[in-house]
Amino acid sequence: MSFESFAKAPHAMLDFKFNWAYGYLEDGETITSYSIIADGGITVDSSSKSGNKVIVWLSGGRVGHNYNVTCRAITSFGRTDDKTMQIRVRQT
Repeated sequence: MSFESFAKAPHAMLDFKFNWAYGYLEDGETITSYSIIADGGITVDSSSKSGNKVIVWLSGGRVGHNYNVTCRAITSFGRTDDKTMQIRVRQT
């Protein structure tokens, strides 16, 4: 499982990308399905797939709190894996 950290303000609705192409997928392998799993307190407004990237739009959260957001992907080769990012909510 990989782990990255990003920051956002509580009022912001921003897009965050899970890139599965680099260092994970083999030649000819694609993401066939995915799900987004987020800690309570942050809102997943929408998500979409573009090639081998999954884009998730997030909003909300409380200042000073950290939230884990995970993308669980299933590939055309039958593999399943998670990538998790941590979103720190801070006042700007």
